[in-house]
Amino acid sequence: MTFEEYVSSRGPALVRLARLLTGDPHRAEDLTQDVLARAYVHWRRIVRTDRPDVYVRRMLVNAQILDCSPVTVRTHAMRALTHLRERLGVPSTNGSRP
Repeated sequence: MTFEEYVSSRGPALVRLARLLTGDPHRAEDLTQDVLARAYVHWRRIVRTDRPDVYVRRMLVNAQILDCSPVTVRTHAMRALTHLRERLGVPSTNGSRP
């Protein structure tokens, strides 16, 4: 199976899984694209496994877990808070923090 055939047949299911993992359709698309880009580089090794779909789905789960590390979550929360403050016109309470 070529990488293109795999993505054509399993791509929609991967995006659905990513949506379940992230809860956000836009983040799910990004996560899926990132994982597929990494899978493409290693496709020859991945396709030799007994079940390449299981391997790629696990890559999705692992990528989401890494993206949900405490540092990453805090970074996303701070960006969201900054964006919300900007939209509402609320100044930052501390010059160095959003």
